[in-house]
Amino acid sequence: MPERTDYLIQATRRSDGEAIRRICVATCWIGEYRPEVLIDEQIWADYWTRWFVDRERQHSWVVRRAADGEVVGYLTGTTDERRFHRYVPWLLPRFAWRLLRRRFDGNPVSRAALRCAIRSVVQGETDVPASLMAAYPATWHVDLLPEARGLGLGGAMLDLFIERMRRLGV
Repeated sequence: MPERTDYLIQATRRSDGEAIRRICVATCWIGEYRPEVLIDEQIWADYWTRWFVDRERQHSWVVRRAADGEVVGYLTGTTDERRFHRYVPWLLPRFAWRLLRRRFDGNPVSRAALRCAIRSVVQGETDVPASLMAAYPATWHVDLLPEARGLGLGGAMLDLFIERMRRLGV
């Protein structure tokens, strides 16, 4: 098993975006790649990473394999999740256009996942109470490829994120 010294935790760079997107897709379903539940890999990656990598990269870190610099994990975060939620509607036309261009006919599992996701949003199941969001606005998302799991790297990135939020008074 690799040692933690075989990996480096570094601030996310703009050039890390594609690697982060790739890892986001590769770990899409409880850390595993499950293409049958993905409606579209690009849409999945855009939803979970675009805001954080393009707009709030200063609150994100990557895990690099020391030997070759390959990104094998990441933690993205924001000081205020509400900004992310205000950004999502700007992504929706892009998502709809992508699905329409493909004449979306995803498999039954991905169609069911889409229906469940839409129903959850419409019914407010994903809403966080405003009082809770005001008190605790920060959020984070972490994904590690299997080789980087169990080495304390995710926890180390989370420690960096929490310390950053404390310094910022969040």
